[in-house]
Amino acid sequence: MSVEDERALGIMEDSSKKVSGHHKIALPWRQQPPHLANNRILAGHRLQLLKKKFLRDHKLFESYRATIHDYISRGYAQRVPKEELMSMGNLYGIFHTMLSSILISPGN
Repeated sequence: MSVEDERALGIMEDSSKKVSGHHKIALPWRQQPPHLANNRILAGHRLQLLKKKFLRDHKLFESYRATIHDYISRGYAQRVPKEELMSMGNLYGIFHTMLSSILISPGN
């Protein structure tokens, strides 16, 4: 096993705990905290592409909307208040909180 593999395994073993019946471990980033670039522009572009896809395929839109609502109802995801979202530093990934207007109506 490489030194890096041993370090990653150590991070996972040291952080392993059971929370609400689920196992939780830290991600073995090379540096803590990890350096992740702010990809708000890319995420916004992907959001626009997703909106166009939803406009073309209403069945996909309904399936996506149902899935997101299911994630929220099961507690896997939560809405971030707009004020909190705007005050955050770097943001990563697709901003599902920004999908709210699309999730109400794909024709917006």
